[in-house]
Parts: sequence; C-alpha cells; structure tokens
Amino acid sequence: MRRVVTAFVLIAWLIPIPAAKGHSEQAPHSNNAQSGKAKETEPAPPSVVFEKTGSRQQSKQNTDPEKSDNANNSHKWLEWVNATSTSAIAVFAILTTIAIFLQIKTARKSERAWISVKVRHDVSTSKRASAFVDDWVVYLECIITNCGKTPARLTRFRFRYESAEEKAAFSEPPDYGDAGKVMDKMLLAPNDPNPERIHIDSKTLHFFDTKPGWLHVYGIVNYLDAFNAERYTRFCYSCYVPFDKTCPDDVPSKLTFTRSGPALYNKAT
Repeated sequence: MRRVVTAFVLIAWLIPIPAAKGHSEQAPHSNNAQSGKAKETEPAPPSVVFEKTGSRQQSKQNTDPEKSDNANNSHKWLEWVNATSTSAIAVFAILTTIAIFLQIKTARKSERAWISVKVRHDVSTSKRASAFVDDWVVYLECIITNCGKTPARLTRFRFRYESAEEKAAFSEPPDYGDAGKVMDKMLLAPNDPNPERIHIDSKTLHFFDTKPGWLHVYGIVNYLDAFNAERYTRFCYSCYVPFDKTCPDDVPSKLTFTRSGPALYNKAT
C-alpha cells in the first residue's frame, strides 16, 4: 500500500501544472514594459553632417598658404596667357585686313586702265587743206591710247590751244572751258588708240605773221576704268614756230610737239 501511494506522488510531481490565467497574461506585459524601458534607455544615433567638397577644399587651401599661393599664381598665369593670345589674334586680324586691302588696291592699280595722250602734227591733212584755201592751215592729232590692262570708257574730251612768245607762259590752274566733246562712254580696249583731230584757227596762226613763238596745246580726258572709278588724264604739248609767215620758204612742213607745261597740266589719276 505504501508503494502505491509513493507511485502516485511521483506521477503527480512529474505531471506539469499549467500556469494561472492571470499570471500568463501579465508576463508578456511585463516583457513589453521591460522592452519599452530598454528602448527609452537606448542612446540616439549620432547626427550626420554633410560638408561640401568645395568648402572642404577651400578650408584645406586656407589651412595651407603655400598651396593657395601656387593656385593663385597659376590662375594669374592662365589669365595672362588668355589676354595675350586674344591681343595677338586681334592684331593678326587687323594686319590681315590691312594686307588684303593693300593687295586689292595694288591689284586694281596694276590691272586698271591708264590713258595717255600724244599730240602730233597731221601733215597730210594740213597740206590738203592749205592747197584748198591757199593759206597756211594746221591740223593736229590727239592720239588717246589705253596703256592699261583693262578697258576704259571715255566720257569727255576737252582741249585748248594758244600762241605765246615764251614757252613757260601758262596760267594755273588750267582752264579748259566748257566746250569739248562728249564721248558717251566710248569703250577703249587696252593698247587701242583713238585719234581726235584738232584744227588750229587762223586767228591763232596770225600771231606768227611777224614773229616766231610757241604754240601750246593742252587738254583733259575724262574716263571710267574697269572698276567704275572716275579718272582723268591731263596733257600739255608745245611747239616752237621759228619762222615769219611773210617768208613762205620758212614755213615748216612739219611741226614737232613735245610735252611741256607745269606738273598740274600733266596730272593723271
């Protein structure tokens, strides 16, 4: 009997006894409280401060004066190089523009038309006219020639002649008068001559009836070159008439004209 009771006591002791309901509900509560308490006592994480790279580098440069001076010197050197190169480019551009302008001007000058004028005695025409009127008649030829490389357009031709006792008897500036020949932009090719005839009137020739003297012929040719620029050529020629008209044997068969007069009378543009 004693053994049976002992066996029951052992079995009862080995069987687990369930916890009370109130006790089981309070246990989690206590755990939660402990966890909350732990959370409250847990320290906060450190705050993160972001710093800009530029400010950091600047602070480093400020802390290192030698590196800061080197950086400033390099910046100044780059600025000087940029300023110098810009100035050099500007000077080069100006010189290039001037060179192009001078080259164009030189090309126009070398390729333009140049008008020259020569005066000579038209002997054959003068002899025929003298035989017809039984008197001394003088015809001259003004040969207008384009000595340039491009055509010229002749616009006007004016001339005057006069007799004088001296070769240097010229008034300045030259007066060509309003009379002349309008040439209506006549085209004159390079090396192409254009003769213009001049008749010396009898009144001028009567000057030599009693004494020798000089016969002056001067004029101007206006024209346009191939670049449509207005230009002119002045000319002046003189011939010495060494005879007295009262002596028919002294009348020369040919008058020789040479260039004369002041520089203003022979100016060309």
